[in-house]
Amino acid sequence: MLRSVIIAALSFAATAASGETIERTVPADKGGVIDALFGLERQNCVAYRVRNAKISPQPAHGVAAIVEQAAPLPKDYAQCAGKVVKAQWLVYRPAKGFRGTDTVSISYTLPINTGEQFQRYITVDYAVTVK
Repeated sequence: MLRSVIIAALSFAATAASGETIERTVPADKGGVIDALFGLERQNCVAYRVRNAKISPQPAHGVAAIVEQAAPLPKDYAQCAGKVVKAQWLVYRPAKGFRGTDTVSISYTLPINTGEQFQRYITVDYAVTVK
C-alpha cells in the first residue's frame, strides 16, 4: 500500500523553498505521503538524500514520520522517468476519527549536488487537510 502511495506522490515531489507552507490532502483514518525528500541531478538522474531531517513538533492530530523506500520517477522527470530512486518520504497518519486541518513541520539539510560540496538548510510547513 505504501509503495503505491509513494509512486503517486512523486507526481508532486519537488524541492520546497524554505519557509513556505505547502497544502496537502490525505484520506481520514489512512493518511499518506505528503512529500518526497530528495534532491535530483537531472543531468545524470542521480538522487541524493536529505540530511538531519527532523519533524518538530509532531502534529497535534496525528503522527508524521520519515520513511525510506525505492520508487520509479514519473514522466514529469523527463529523461529520468522510470529510473528507480531510493528516497525519503514524509508520511502523515491522522488520529482515528480526526477530520480537519493539521500542521506538519520539517527541517533538513539539502545537499546542492551529489558531491555534497554545498548545502542549504530548509524548513517547510505543511497544512494537511484530512478528509
